[in-house]
Amino acid sequence: WTWDDSFPGDSSLGWKPVADLDTTISAGHAFLLYVFNEDIFGDSTSRGFPKLLTMDGSPADAASPDINQNPNGFTLVGNPFPATVNWNEAYQNSGSNELSGSIYTFDPVSSEWKTYNSETGVGDLTNGLLKPFQGFFVQSADSISSGPSLAFESNDVTTGGEFYGKNPPKSPYIRFEISTKDGHLTKRTVP
Repeated sequence: WTWDDSFPGDSSLGWKPVADLDTTISAGHAFLLYVFNEDIFGDSTSRGFPKLLTMDGSPADAASPDINQNPNGFTLVGNPFPATVNWNEAYQNSGSNELSGSIYTFDPVSSEWKTYNSETGVGDLTNGLLKPFQGFFVQSADSISSGPSLAFESNDVTTGGEFYGKNPPKSPYIRFEISTKDGHLTKRTVP
């Protein structure tokens, strides 16, 4: 799924499916991906995990995704680099006062939106750091004259941050316990 960058609202109606898995998504744009247990549509046979998502191409040196031109419109963008991006730098490099400065990313583990505002330095995303492959929403300002724009450049790259996505499943383990007849534990081991 991608977000319609001409959609004027913020309801779930802004999501649109991609035509097929060969759809090209430009650097700086993001998408929502849900992976099913079955590998073949309509085949209920479980093929298990992990699933591999492959991509072709080389890392971008810069990216300028299309931004929603509606006042207060949202655009789903993504970190186009194989390293952490500092939102403060990307926001400053855009040279546009027609973006709100706020970013929003969904954390599926906590089922909460994580936010950060570049103008105040306040939010849940520590220092506005965005890990590789992190998708997030930017919002156009409430008053637009020349059109909001956004530019990711190589000088936006830094280190740190936290990726917000699904946690990998816990490794299976076995615990052995030996206890006496009266219920006192005498030995426990976890391989």
